[in-house]
This record gives sequence, C-alpha cells and structure tokens, in this order.
Amino acid sequence: MERKKKPKDTVSELKCTDNDNLGLKLCEECMKCNREKLQILVETEKVASLDFGPSLEVYKSEMRDITHSMMSKMEILEKAIYAQNEEWSDLRKRMENISIISLKQLEDNEKITKKTVEKSEQVLMKYSEAVKGKVDTLATDVKKMQKSILDTTTKIDINNDREKRKNNIILYNLDEKENNPRVCVGKLLKEIADIDSESEVVDISRLGRKSEEAKPRPVLVQLASLTTKNLLLANCFKLRNSTCFSKVIINHDLSKEDRISNKKILEEKKSFAEVNKRGLVLYYKNSIVVSEPSSDDFKICASSY
Repeated sequence: MERKKKPKDTVSELKCTDNDNLGLKLCEECMKCNREKLQILVETEKVASLDFGPSLEVYKSEMRDITHSMMSKMEILEKAIYAQNEEWSDLRKRMENISIISLKQLEDNEKITKKTVEKSEQVLMKYSEAVKGKVDTLATDVKKMQKSILDTTTKIDINNDREKRKNNIILYNLDEKENNPRVCVGKLLKEIADIDSESEVVDISRLGRKSEEAKPRPVLVQLASLTTKNLLLANCFKLRNSTCFSKVIINHDLSKEDRISNKKILEEKKSFAEVNKRGLVLYYKNSIVVSEPSSDDFKICASSY
C-alpha cells in the first residue's frame, strides 16, 4: 500500500518574534495571521487523521503540544502588549502634565524677567549720566597720571644720564695721528694738571667714525672722580701756552637735553647781542630777561667775585 504524503508543515509559517523579548514587537495583524494559520493547521490535522495509520496519533500529539505552546506564547504576548500600551498611555499623560506645568512656569518666569528688566532699565537710565560723568573724569585723571608718570620717568632717565656723564669730559681738536688716544690724553693731563692717567682715568675712546677730513674726532674721557674733573677744568687755561695742545678744547660731556638747552641759550644770547652793547643786564632763568643796570646789579656782580 502506497504511503500518503505528509501534509505541509504549517507551523513553520507562523509569525513570531524573538524569545528573548517575549514578542513585544508582534502587532495585531501578525496575531490575526497566526490565528488563521492555527485554524488551518487544526483543520488539516482533522483531514490527515482519516488517512494516516498508527503514526497519526503521535503526530497529532506533537501538533497539540506545539499548538498549546504557541497559544501560550500568544497569550503572553497579548498581555505584554497590553501592559506596554498601558505604560505608554500613562507616560503620555505624565508628559502632557509636565508640558502644561513647564509652559506655565515659563510664562511666569517671562513675566518676572520682564518686570526685572524694566526696573533695571529705569535704574540704569537714572544713574547713566552720573556714571558717564564719573567715567569721563576718571579717564581724564588717568591721562594726567600717565603723563605725570611719563614725565617723571623721563626726568629720572635724564638725571641718570647726567649722573653717568658727570665725571666725563670731551676733548676737541686732539691730534689723531696716533692710533691709541690714551697716550695723547695722558700727556695732556700730566702737562696741565699733573694728573696720572693710569689711576685717574677709567676709559678713553674716540667718538664717531673716522673720516677722510683733516679734523680729528672728539675724544671721550671718563675720569675716576668729580674732583679730578674739577682739577682739570681749573687748569684748562694752561692749554693756551701749551706747545702741543694749544688748539685743544675741553668741554663737559652733556646729555642730549642739556645740549639742546645750551644751544637755545646761545641763540638767545646772539639775538640780544646788540642789546648788550647798550649796557643792559642779561639774566637767565629758563629764558633770557633784559633789564636796565642798577647799583644793586653791580653789587651782586662784585659779590660773586
């Protein structure tokens, strides 16, 4: 007797989800489809039971177990989906309540902020002019202070420069035939003031670059002390009668500011040269002042000598 073909395994066509997440992703349409297929499976089982022999009972038993397992899973899925829907519904309501409360709080905060801003603007408008005046005054004071600091710094630099130069002298028209000016300077100091250059001179150097002109460059002499400098200046009149150094001129090592000031004085003296010929007296205090001579002037001049 020819054995009939085994009916198609309908169970494998049932839709289901992963066992790990209990099928929470199964939708209503899928559940309906599974029910229809289970119904077909049951009907097919009834038809197949008429054609099969002793193995039919075993097959039916297996099918019943599978069907029961599938139905149990579907019930679990339905409960899980229902619980999830309830949870989502509750969450939605809570979010709506939070949104309403937050919106109200935002409106209240906006009103409070608006009032605060208005009050702040009023206060700022009230004191803006006063603050502006104070700022302008402060800016003026800062500028004055900066100028004062700059002037003070400049004066300090000038004084430091004068202090550094106070022991120095400059020699003009000193012969430049010898490469080392120390020999000539030593002879000059010894001749007119009996000064030992080895102990009383710190440094000697020519100023400027050597040119092709016959005029020698000035010589800067740094002396050891102001006493030595004064001694040299007190005896500089002896240069007139010197055989070797009669053309040499001794001058102070002046700072730039002092050179400008001296130049101004000389120019003013030249401009008043004709006035001086008429017997007027010249005074200098920041600028030249002309006045008629008096007996007091002669007393002052006499006392100065």
